[in-house]
Amino acid sequence: VHGGKLPEYRGPQPVFWEILHGETEGAVTVHRMDEELDHGAIVASQSLPIAPQDTYGLHLVRLAFAAVQAVEVLTGGLLQHGRDLPSVAQDERRAGWHRRPTLEDLVIRWDEQSGDRIRGLIKAGNPWNHGAFASVRGIDLRLTDVTLLNAQGSVATPPGTILTADATHGLVVNCRDGSALQVDVVSMDEGILPGRALAAYGIQAGERFITPRLAQP
Repeated sequence: VHGGKLPEYRGPQPVFWEILHGETEGAVTVHRMDEELDHGAIVASQSLPIAPQDTYGLHLVRLAFAAVQAVEVLTGGLLQHGRDLPSVAQDERRAGWHRRPTLEDLVIRWDEQSGDRIRGLIKAGNPWNHGAFASVRGIDLRLTDVTLLNAQGSVATPPGTILTADATHGLVVNCRDGSALQVDVVSMDEGILPGRALAAYGIQAGERFITPRLAQP
């Protein structure tokens, strides 16, 4: 029983990559086992949407319920057909292999990633990594939840620049594609806090998020 779409999302942690890539649909796929991982013919599948607000954890819970339905289909097929259960070979033209994500995959790279991509990365790492790694004023933290604000940034402003910061509305950070991200939740050594806590701690507009030391040579 594989917790992702096959053959597009073969690999040990498909949900991470599906959310990171902005997929709108995931799946539970039951397949026969052969000598290659996630390669055997499909005998049952249950698709389900990935909502824009879904985190890794939320989608995983929905997958668990979808798995019940997929296994019910499998059980009915086994009762009817036994070992001759009908199956469909995976289409190798659509096949994709996705490795297990590393800490480097969870680093926000402001100069390279769009606002939508950063938001997807944060959702894909929530809750198991508390989001994605970021750094501001030498403080390493994780952005745990953000809101994408389309067209509220500027391509003329360096990506990662804090556009606004106040203790009431929190932080809004510029992205390279002209969008912006409102920081809703952060995870720090001090705890899991609302994004506006950074402003209360003195982080100001004009400062800039940079690539954390984790990703630097």
